[in-house]
Amino acid sequence: MASQQHHTCLALQIYMVEIASKGREGVAAAFVGCSAVTGILLGNVAVLIVMAACSPEQLLLWGWRLPFLAVVGSGSLVSAGQT
Repeated sequence: MASQQHHTCLALQIYMVEIASKGREGVAAAFVGCSAVTGILLGNVAVLIVMAACSPEQLLLWGWRLPFLAVVGSGSLVSAGQT
C-alpha cells in the first residue's frame, strides 16, 4: 500500500511540474509535499479539539465522527465553489 501511495505522490509531483509556469517548477513540486504535511497537521489539530471537547465516553459513542463531518462540510463548500 505504501508503495502505491508513493507512486501516486510522485505522479502528482511530476504533473505539477509539467503544468507549472517556467521558472516555478520547484515551487509546484514542493507544493505537493507541503500540502500533505499541512493536511496531517490540520487532522491532528481536529482530533485534539474533539478530544478536549468530549469526555472519553462521548468520544467513543459519537465524538469520533466529528472530524469526518467537518471534512464533509468543508469539502462540500470547496466543491460548490468550483462549479
